[in-house]
Amino acid sequence: MTTVSLVAATQFFYTLCMTLVLVAAFLTWLYCFCSRDHDKYLLLLLSNGANLVIGGFCGLIAVCIFGANGDNRDWMPYWQHNDLSWSFGFACVGSLLLIPAGVLFLVEAKRVKYRRLRGSSRPTSQYSIEPTQSQAKPSAPAYPHHTDI
Repeated sequence: MTTVSLVAATQFFYTLCMTLVLVAAFLTWLYCFCSRDHDKYLLLLLSNGANLVIGGFCGLIAVCIFGANGDNRDWMPYWQHNDLSWSFGFACVGSLLLIPAGVLFLVEAKRVKYRRLRGSSRPTSQYSIEPTQSQAKPSAPAYPHHTDI
């Protein structure tokens, strides 16, 4: 491959990764405010998980291309100053961490799917605000308390 095509491939894959991460950030923001009972909750989890996994693989491809060719003399101008520094390290770590983040969203989607198939929308350990029969307020007390309004 020529140098121009390697630069274009790196830019393409990392631009695609960045775009997918921006979309995933918006989907994660929606996830924070979406109810589990919403019809599209499962679709939100699946799309966010797939988005993060695809973005992670695109970033990984871009980082591998740049890491393999970043030290070549014909890769970029001023080859004496081409160092793989802390920003390259952050790109590697960030691209690698996108994959487990997406997998966790996909695992959550699978868990929600099986919970819906079983028919229980809430876990049994969750409490409700509504009083039960044993918590119902007894008849009026014989004398008023200072907290009665």
